[in-house]
Amino acid sequence: GDLVEIKYGNGEVFKFKVKKVIEVDEKESKKYLFSKDPKITNQLNLVSCVGNYQFEKETYDKRIIVITEKL
Repeated sequence: GDLVEIKYGNGEVFKFKVKKVIEVDEKESKKYLFSKDPKITNQLNLVSCVGNYQFEKETYDKRIIVITEKL
């Protein structure tokens, strides 16, 4: 239910409401990041890295996906 404000390149600011937050393995993240919830008309998915840092891959092993709806 948290609110997120995103400033577009043209200077407009839009508000989004968080609908769901999920943590997934890095290998599965694309499946969730690029998915669309059929109940959400204007959806924006945000992603961040979490978990254990893998030095050999120079990345973390998990992703947090935040699914939001434009208000």
